Amino acid sequence: MAGGKKKRKTLLLLLIGMVLLVGAYTWLVQYNKKKEQSAAELADETVASIVTIEADAIDTIYFKNSSGEMTIEKGEDGNWKYTEDDSFPVSQTNAENMKNALTNITSSRTITEETGDLTAYGLNNPSIQITVTTKDKEATKVSLGAKAPVAGGYYARINEGDEIYIVTAGFYNYFDYSLTQMTAVETIPSITAENITHLAVESKDKQPFEVVYDSEKSSDLSGFTNWTMVKPYDTEIPADADALTTLFGNYTGLSFLACVDYKGEDLSKYGLDKPYGTISLNYYEEVTVESTEEETKKVYYSYELLIGNQDEAGNYYAKSKASNAVHTISSDTVAKLLEIDSYSNSYHYINLINIEAVKQVTVHTGGKDYALSIEKSKETIDGTETEVLKYYYNGKEADETSFKELYQTLIAPVTDREIPNTDVDDNAAEEPIMRITYELTTRAEPLVIEYKPYDDSFYRVNSDGIEYFLTDARTINELAAKIKEYNPQGQ
Repeated sequence: MAGGKKKRKTLLLLLIGMVLLVGAYTWLVQYNKKKEQSAAELADETVASIVTIEADAIDTIYFKNSSGEMTIEKGEDGNWKYTEDDSFPVSQTNAENMKNALTNITSSRTITEETGDLTAYGLNNPSIQITVTTKDKEATKVSLGAKAPVAGGYYARINEGDEIYIVTAGFYNYFDYSLTQMTAVETIPSITAENITHLAVESKDKQPFEVVYDSEKSSDLSGFTNWTMVKPYDTEIPADADALTTLFGNYTGLSFLACVDYKGEDLSKYGLDKPYGTISLNYYEEVTVESTEEETKKVYYSYELLIGNQDEAGNYYAKSKASNAVHTISSDTVAKLLEIDSYSNSYHYINLINIEAVKQVTVHTGGKDYALSIEKSKETIDGTETEVLKYYYNGKEADETSFKELYQTLIAPVTDREIPNTDVDDNAAEEPIMRITYELTTRAEPLVIEYKPYDDSFYRVNSDGIEYFLTDARTINELAAKIKEYNPQGQ
């Protein structure tokens, strides 16, 4: 008996499950049919033009939104102007967007042909009001209300008509511009990094930086760089041309975010009366000479950018020195412009000197002097007068190949980092571990390089009395050993 009851109960449960499955399937089929019908109905809706105006006929555009109101008109020069202030720099792009949107206003659906209660559509107090006037003084008023919850877009009313339409969100957005967005953003010159000839950066809380290019003068002894670093060090030093080209990339393609004050009458409101930072650039552009398509000439320009306080969003107020307009610029951009690692842009070779300029080099280390000299003479070989070079080590003629290898080792050391500010004067008076004195054909006074104690890992580098950097002690110790052990016969 118990077994029969159990079987009947199982069959009953299976029947109930089947009924539920059939019901669910039927509901799903009906739901999909309704979805297809709804999609078909939407597809059958046609986009209709509710206002068409010839673009060239549009004379003025008035708009009012939550940010304010403004009337712009087409000037005789073809540019849009603010009717209340001719000096206001109207964003021509945004003004053209408005004009183009008004030439053909379309609606995806007519909600009602009887106005009725405007409150339901947000049109009793429109969020945006637009009036476009043509040259023949015909005015068309467009009111935009609440967002349509299902179809998308916004409710709209033309003039005082009875019909309520739905217009696109794109149309709505073109007239939701704030007055700041309607202010043209000043363009920062597009500068090519390789064309920069001078950069000076000043900041209230960062190290100053300045470099200058001189095509007629090499700043190092070997003629590898024409860049001189004027700041931040107390004396001018050579700057690295390749490193600077990378740095200058931070000053190309710059742009403001927005114009916040086109008159800039009170710069103290933005911290621009006493700027937080100043960037000065000199650069050139190559232009084609009118008389020929092949010949070019360089035209030189300068640009100065002032950086002020930060706004609530963390962006900085900024302005070109030549302009009254105050703009904003991103904090990330400002950091790249003002935070410069001077050492990374310095020329790191300590005494990279072309051997052709050398008369004699005297290395003093371990209490002894080691002299490397080059004697130049003229000899007639096969009837031709030829310059002959002879190389000497401590007065003994040396093998040319081994002599030049030793010289390459002598000029190879580079700096590794700056002397920390806290250690600038420590150990400065100590006797050098090594002193190298160059007598050169390119300068009257000898060049003196000294390596002085700092710690177990580094030596101070003193070049002609200038002492800013440290070098690896191991490199100098190895150099001292090679100088002492050198065999002038190359054996």
